[in-house]
This record gives sequence, C-alpha cells and structure tokens, in this order.
Amino acid sequence: MRDFIIGARFVDGGGRQFNTGGQVVKNSAGFDFPKLFVGSLGRLGVLYELSFKVFPAPRSYLTLNFELGHIERAISAAQEIAVRPFDAFAIDIAPPGTLRVRLGGEASANEATARRIEMLVPTSPTRQAGESEPLRWQAARSFDWATGELLVKIPCTPQTLSDLDVALGRVDARRRYSVAGNLAFASLGIDELEAVARDLVELRLSGLVLRGEAPGARVGHVPAAPAEALVKGALDPDDKFLPLP
Repeated sequence: MRDFIIGARFVDGGGRQFNTGGQVVKNSAGFDFPKLFVGSLGRLGVLYELSFKVFPAPRSYLTLNFELGHIERAISAAQEIAVRPFDAFAIDIAPPGTLRVRLGGEASANEATARRIEMLVPTSPTRQAGESEPLRWQAARSFDWATGELLVKIPCTPQTLSDLDVALGRVDARRRYSVAGNLAFASLGIDELEAVARDLVELRLSGLVLRGEAPGARVGHVPAAPAEALVKGALDPDDKFLPLP
C-alpha cells in the first residue's frame, strides 16, 4: 500500500490541515507523510483525501499452482521466482508446500512468462485462467480462510519464514504467506496468542493484530522507536488520537 500512495491531506491533533505529496509520481517535495501514515492506524491524524498511483488493468490473468510438498521447497522456489524480472502480481505460499504465482497482462505474455517460471520449479503446475481464476484471489483478499478468533499480520523474511512456520504450526494456526515469503498472516485463537508472542520474541519478529480483540495491538518483539514518539509528539501533542502501542 505504501508504494502506491503519492499524496495525502490530513488534519493533525491540533486541528491543522496539511497537504503533502501530490498527484503525480515525480512530486517529492517535503516530508513523505503519505508513507508515514500507512500502518499508523489513526494515531497521527485524520486522513481526508488520498492520491494513488494506478496502472491499467491487465487484459488477462494466469495463476500457476505448484504442489511442492514442503514449506522449505516452496520458500526456495518463491525466492527463485522473486529475484527474476517476471513482475508477478502475487507470489503466495500456503503450508505445507503450495506455491501460487499470479501473472497479469496480455495472454501471450502471460504464457511466455509461465513457461520461463516452470523451468525454475522442479514440479509441473496446474493452471487457472478465465472467469474462475480471480475467485481464489478474492477469497485470499477477504481472508475467507481465517476462521480463528484473531488475525495477525507478521512481517518477516524468507530466511525467518521456516522457523516462523514451525512456531505457528505448534499451535495449529491457519496461515498464509505473501510477497514471496516476506509477509505472514496467521489465524488463531485468543488462548494461542501468548505462545505465538513468545516465539515471535525469540525470532525477533513483531505481529500486528488485524482482527479480533484489541485490533492494532502489537505482539512479539517490539523494538523501541524513539523517532516514532517524536513524530507523535509533533503531530498530536495533546494525545487526541490513539496512543502509541
């Protein structure tokens, strides 16, 4: 999200109005408040106008589904694809070892890219295209699979993802990994959160509760952020908005 917001208008805790960024990509004047606001969850001000960078919708989509059988093989294949100039729309992993790669563009270009990707992965994929192709991704965006009491987002890296998957598997959390293994989503019960939080501390990872009790709460390793407190003090000196976690 932060890469697509190029302008914002907001009101701070003192009632002052700010106009930051612009309506064109090359506008780089002033502080980059639009990116600062992404993830702030209403703690810094009230956004009332946003400008987004957009692209033409692809003419067609193609999804490749690889069944690799093990999380390590799925992570390795995801990284192999991510470092290539394929510009995939999505590279998602579902335990125990499913890798899904979504391509968008002209149908002929999708087909050519798919053949190149298939050469990198040791297992032949099943393919989805046409009217049924968007359904799986719509379900992913709406978190239909997340049936637990809590939904937690955990930024990670492909290098830490294997250990994170083991930790989430210990409490039998339902989980999905996006952005080629750089972002995890976990669905779990309230009574399982404490155990997961301890594991996150050991892995030096921090989670954000998206849904359930205490949305916006951070769990796990939360490093000190003195710069965050300074920004909060400048924009909201009288604590009109939500406090920092």
